Amino acid sequence: MKHCWNGHLRNTNNSNFLRFPSFQFQKTLRTFPNRMLPNFLTLWTFVEHDIIIFMKTCFLPKELRPELRKIWGIPLFNGEKEVLKKFQQFTKKRRFKKIITVGDYCSLTLPSDIKIFDGKIKRKKIKKLAKFSLSCSNPAGTIKKGVWPIIKKAIKNKENVFVDGEEDLLVIPAVLLSSNKTAVVYGLPDKGVCLIEVSPRVKKTFKELLNQFHIE
Repeated sequence: MKHCWNGHLRNTNNSNFLRFPSFQFQKTLRTFPNRMLPNFLTLWTFVEHDIIIFMKTCFLPKELRPELRKIWGIPLFNGEKEVLKKFQQFTKKRRFKKIITVGDYCSLTLPSDIKIFDGKIKRKKIKKLAKFSLSCSNPAGTIKKGVWPIIKKAIKNKENVFVDGEEDLLVIPAVLLSSNKTAVVYGLPDKGVCLIEVSPRVKKTFKELLNQFHIE
């Protein structure tokens, strides 16, 4: 398939996106009855000047796991009290538009606008949960297509999300769906947390990372 409504559909083993500038998307949308998109265009969102439409579920390949274990962003280590102190100092200085925490440790320890968590710390269930108004299902090693609109809604309305399954990889959609000057924070077991400041450069890195996932 070479062209699709003024956009370019890339459909390879490592990528499954439809991308075109926002003004083309608005023009394209008007061509559909009642502005309803076809079923396979399950999600659209503005990411810088492009629109990314995710069509399928993404699976983490084994060879990419070491890459995801790297420290992404700014590390805040040295114990819970020190982590909180550094976090408060840094966020006050940077004046982020929104703060998103991914994981139970971060969500229970740090103040944030949006919390994404699965009720487990180090794979063990915990009794104390943050309050939430949204929920989704997401198996380990996966980013399900149904997760994207839930996280998009959470970011827009500043709502918390409970994940039935595992939330580790949801740092990726949290970054891609956020506006610039958003902080996305995730935990590193026995170390502390990492803070990712969303920017065009960071989004480009995460899109390239996601392109290496298996798409089904």
